[in-house]
Amino acid sequence: MTVLSALFGVLFGLAVWAAVIVVAVRIVKYLIRYGVRYGIDYYLDQKEKRDAAGQAEPESQEK
Repeated sequence: MTVLSALFGVLFGLAVWAAVIVVAVRIVKYLIRYGVRYGIDYYLDQKEKRDAAGQAEPESQEK
């Protein structure tokens, strides 16, 4: 009986880890899909604003 309960414990542990991995993969896919998309949009928008203001490279200007 202890072997059977140990087997169920191992299977339950593997199922929990599988669920954690599935959720982590979904979160990473979401972050890549939306985070990168909106991050690039934000960067390009800021770049257009800098170009329009005549400051193509604000990092090179000293304060």
